[in-house]
Parts: sequence; C-alpha cells; structure tokens
Amino acid sequence: MSRFPMPIPYGWYFVSYSEDLVPGESKPLHYFDTELVLFRTEKGEPVLMEAYCPHM
Repeated sequence: MSRFPMPIPYGWYFVSYSEDLVPGESKPLHYFDTELVLFRTEKGEPVLMEAYCPHM
C-alpha cells in the first residue's frame, strides 16, 4: 500500500531568515508546488500560509 503525497511535507523546512521578516510586511513564496505567503504579526509571530483562499 503506497502513501498519498501530503499537500505540504511534514517537518521543518527553511523558507526565510527571521531578520528578513519585518512586522507588517509580507513575502510571497513558492515552495512544495504551492503559492505561499509569509508574514509577521503585529505581536512579532511569524506565519506561513497558503497565498490563496481555498474558497476562491
């Protein structure tokens, strides 16, 4: 029985240096055959998510 590929690989992957991510700024990225957006919240927490809403 083969395993289905996951939409985003499991584990930790480098996508950006922390100092390159300024609060209030977003960075478009393309990894894992997926368009992503990386940003830092006003509280300083980094967030990586799909760039497009799945409902659109």
